[in-house]
Amino acid sequence: MADGRGRLRVSDGRRRRVRRAIADILGTSRPARTAALAQALTCGRMSSPTGPDNGLPVRMPRPRTPGRHRRPEPVVAPSNAPSLVLAVPGAPSGSVRSLAEEILSIARSELPGLRAQVGYVEGDGEEFPSLETVLAEESAARSAAVQAADSAHAADAAHAEDGTGPGSAGDAGDTVGPEGSEDGAAEPDGAGAEAGRTASSGGKHAGAAAPDDGAREPQPARQQPQFTDAPDVLVIPLLVGPDPGQMRRIRQSVLSSGAVAELTDVLGPHPLLAEGVHVKLSEAGLARADRARLFTVATAADGIVLAAVGGEEAVQAAGITGMLLAARLAVPVLAAALDADGAVARTAEQLRESGSQQVAIAPCLIGPEVPEGLLEAAAREADCSVSEPLGAYPAVGKLVASTYAAKLGIAKQQAAPGMPVR
Repeated sequence: MADGRGRLRVSDGRRRRVRRAIADILGTSRPARTAALAQALTCGRMSSPTGPDNGLPVRMPRPRTPGRHRRPEPVVAPSNAPSLVLAVPGAPSGSVRSLAEEILSIARSELPGLRAQVGYVEGDGEEFPSLETVLAEESAARSAAVQAADSAHAADAAHAEDGTGPGSAGDAGDTVGPEGSEDGAAEPDGAGAEAGRTASSGGKHAGAAAPDDGAREPQPARQQPQFTDAPDVLVIPLLVGPDPGQMRRIRQSVLSSGAVAELTDVLGPHPLLAEGVHVKLSEAGLARADRARLFTVATAADGIVLAAVGGEEAVQAAGITGMLLAARLAVPVLAAALDADGAVARTAEQLRESGSQQVAIAPCLIGPEVPEGLLEAAAREADCSVSEPLGAYPAVGKLVASTYAAKLGIAKQQAAPGMPVR
């Protein structure tokens, strides 16, 4: 223990013992003198990690926190969950198919175990199956799977009632009856017979019935959620904003298929869409990729026209994404309807009148819903640069997975009680 001046306090008895030891070892060789001096200082005893003895003080080790620090288990789509069908608008093509498959691949990585298919609103044939065909096939497949599961459950229940199921006493012969006892004496019915059966079965499984006190109790098996009121198929339109025309076609395809399906809302507006538009602008050299880098881009636009398809309702929804994009870029952003004659050019002129010198067009679209050549024609009319649509940006796949999970009530990733979240 140290005193107020930082010096180590030594008791009088120890001081006398050290002096006698030093007097005894004087005149010996240096190595022997050093060893003897060390032994005298510690008085032949060392401090243990569990507690300091009469020797020199040592730093005590910190106790380790009990328990395991595991990462929370990832959310997995239950095997009995409805299928997901991605409704792809527009004319199908090889590039559109690759885009849709990549989006579903991202969604499966976000939600493992997800069963998903692609249906084309204007598709036909095996190469580009129509939305009606895919819905009918998926609904029939899930109905057959549900019927098979119900039949198996009913068979198990019937076996359990008549005692012929797996693990019953009739088929295994593990239980010795009164006539099969070694002494040949028949035990009376009732409590005695029940006790005999319990004892005979307990002798076989004695090791399992009496676990060690330190053994860990078995955890209950995780039960899958029941989707009794859920549809067979969940249809998610590949649209980031409301488009009455496309949604009408998709809804008609769902009704015509005869499947037990449910149609969700579109994917936007969402902050992830503003992030995707920002990245596409930066890839075209029209915006800084990161404001924190503080480097100058000579071709950066100081005014953005956020193009949408779907009329006035789509423009209003894109305006929400535009506000998020304006906060990211610190430039004015106005939404305009790409499918309205002259709307993009008028919006670009409005930005120029407000002081913007370099106006750019940023489509808040995925791609397949845009008619071919419409975006380029609007850019030429407004005399503006244009970035690419969102395409298979990872945020689109994440929104598909989150929309599916939210609609079915699949829980988000959570840690077990008492576990730290990293």
